[in-house]
Amino acid sequence: MVSSIWFNPSTWVREGMLYPDSVMGTDLQTTMINGWLGSWWDRSRSCNAWPVGFKLKGKLRDGVTATDLVLTVTQMLRKHGVVGKFVEFYESYFMANKMFVDHNGQLEERVYSSHLELNLKDVEPCVSGPKRPHDRVPLREMKEDWKSCLNNRIGFKGFAIPKKSQTKVVEFSFRGRTAELRHGDVVIAAITSCTNTSNPSIMLGAALVAKKACELCLEVKHWIKTGLAPGSIVVTKYLEKSGLQKYLDKLGFNTVGYGCTTCSGNSGDLDEEVASAISDDG
Repeated sequence: MVSSIWFNPSTWVREGMLYPDSVMGTDLQTTMINGWLGSWWDRSRSCNAWPVGFKLKGKLRDGVTATDLVLTVTQMLRKHGVVGKFVEFYESYFMANKMFVDHNGQLEERVYSSHLELNLKDVEPCVSGPKRPHDRVPLREMKEDWKSCLNNRIGFKGFAIPKKSQTKVVEFSFRGRTAELRHGDVVIAAITSCTNTSNPSIMLGAALVAKKACELCLEVKHWIKTGLAPGSIVVTKYLEKSGLQKYLDKLGFNTVGYGCTTCSGNSGDLDEEVASAISDDG
């Protein structure tokens, strides 16, 4: 990651003009240098496949983030089936930035093997899970989706928890203080992933939420393992210079490192008291 940032600056300065650069890479850290991620195998196979056209139109509504858009697009692509295929996104954004096509001349009709279309105004805030990152759940449906998952048979969207146990509360002692856990409680809260943390609007949004929480005297439950792991030190710099890092620190989201941490399972073990409460009594 450090080498990528050093050898591949995301912006070039020439004759008083800024030129953003882009690159397709095969590692998660490519997002930190304005790059798009794609596995080497899929990229190689896609060169010999018919392209899939994906038309983006409209504008995201206020409160909807780029992550919401990515989760929506990913779900659509998985449902459509694009493994081994090349996906071309087009329409207003790309026209405005004159990307891929010379828009000074007459446009030729595009020919695709298949076609998808998304109006950005239809994208809504969402989360993913409970087990797979591509199982998108609209935020307004999260509560009901979770209730269904408790009842569903064991699988990607099910835990098969008996109804009599779904409201069970486990009390335990954590560092000399009383704590309790229920099904669905958060035990790890991390702001991480190079893809997420490469977006300043999302990171500043998280910091502003932390600021508001501090102003309202809200706290993270003391048994929750928290942490902040940006993909680049650049994130740390602008959070510190904006004066917002202190609010994240106060809530326990101190910088624990850079690059792959919790998002790839590198969070370390849960505290023994929490782990025991889950395994012994859960």
